[in-house]
Amino acid sequence: MERNYLTIGFITDEEAYETKEFGAEVFDKWFSLDKKFHPEEFQAYEGAKNKVIVERDGINALKEKWVSDINLGKRKSEPKYNISLSTRTFIQKYIERGAFFPICTEIYISLKYKEDYIIELYKNLLPIFRTKFADLSSRHSSIRKYEFHYKYPEGATSQKWTGNSVKKLITSNIITLPLVTWINYYGSDLVNYIGEEKFKTLSTYKVEKFYEGYLVMCYPSHKLMEKEEALIEEEKVMQHLGKNHFFDRSKVDIHKLFN
Repeated sequence: MERNYLTIGFITDEEAYETKEFGAEVFDKWFSLDKKFHPEEFQAYEGAKNKVIVERDGINALKEKWVSDINLGKRKSEPKYNISLSTRTFIQKYIERGAFFPICTEIYISLKYKEDYIIELYKNLLPIFRTKFADLSSRHSSIRKYEFHYKYPEGATSQKWTGNSVKKLITSNIITLPLVTWINYYGSDLVNYIGEEKFKTLSTYKVEKFYEGYLVMCYPSHKLMEKEEALIEEEKVMQHLGKNHFFDRSKVDIHKLFN
């Protein structure tokens, strides 16, 4: 089994994302937060020698290199986390896969950290990236939900992921959402699609009107993730919001997926 960790995905269709102005706004707001949330260095790719180290180079260096030269970042001090920013290649790939919101900023963080810090980080960054949808899940949970394996007749095997992004069918305007997990955010587009009354009447651990939509927390701790009680609660939330709105693993055509 692969190493487990938490992933927070902040997903949007914000056209300004790749502009320097958007980057400047992101960093101004990010570095106005408590210092314990600040990223400390960025680079263009894994192993790149030219890094932007905030303490040495300053925030303006980050603004100037936004996205094109700082795809990956990290906080090296405790509590640590890693960052992945969307690139043009990444965005185009998601568009080709039918993603309704093709821009994704991801934060990767260890399960060892306390819930309070993780939740606060999530809530602080969500409006900064003008998020339309977000979820917070473990690597193992995502593999169970979205990873598919195929064995070819000659014996070779392959794996692909599907269902882990918000998709919209152009022909029918039907939106399909990733499965519910520990903490989920639904922006105004998705709240209107599902119906706000569904969120107002949703009974789970915590439902909060937040930013431009609703924050839905199914249970108090990420340490419950993948346990039976957590899976039951996730299913209950999807049933209330409308199970038809969510990805259905049983309907995936394996042959078509790997064709």
